[in-house]
Amino acid sequence: MNAFDFDNTIYDGESAIDLFWFCIREDKKMRRHIPLVIADLVLYKLGLAGIDKVCRDIETVCQAIVRNRDRFEEKVAEFWEINGCKLKKQFLDMIQPDDIIITASPQFIIDGIRDKLNTQNVVSSVVNIDNGKVEFLCYRDNKVKRFNELYGGRIDRFYTDSKNDLPLIAISDKAFLVKNNRIKQIK
Repeated sequence: MNAFDFDNTIYDGESAIDLFWFCIREDKKMRRHIPLVIADLVLYKLGLAGIDKVCRDIETVCQAIVRNRDRFEEKVAEFWEINGCKLKKQFLDMIQPDDIIITASPQFIIDGIRDKLNTQNVVSSVVNIDNGKVEFLCYRDNKVKRFNELYGGRIDRFYTDSKNDLPLIAISDKAFLVKNNRIKQIK
């Protein structure tokens, strides 16, 4: 089986960050979270973000996003209407039904486009959409833990954009680094 990271691999960008910017247009109160989101994104990209801090900060932003529960699902659907074009056809075409997508993005984001992913096997962060609390953060070592709980074994080929996925690279026979639409074998 092959496994794919989602953000900056299948999706051109960080879907959770894009959803945050999308939600700011509707709820100006969310602007106060901009410095937190930018700082976390930089630390995450550098591989310096600790899991506890990331979890706390994600909860803060998710609580703001789900505050208007009545419009939440509608917002996610509207987000994908606009941002669905950022799904990379090249990678969608590579995904087979028995492949897996493993992502730190919240499940509610992925659920909005699950029908376009060619697989139902998705391992993601779990956020309670009633209160915005992170129930499971699928990040770094947690990705491997959840993969082992649900599927076990080794991964034939793993595609990612980030060194944050070194634990998954370690359990893969082959690994590929994705930058834009270019793929480079790194293992």
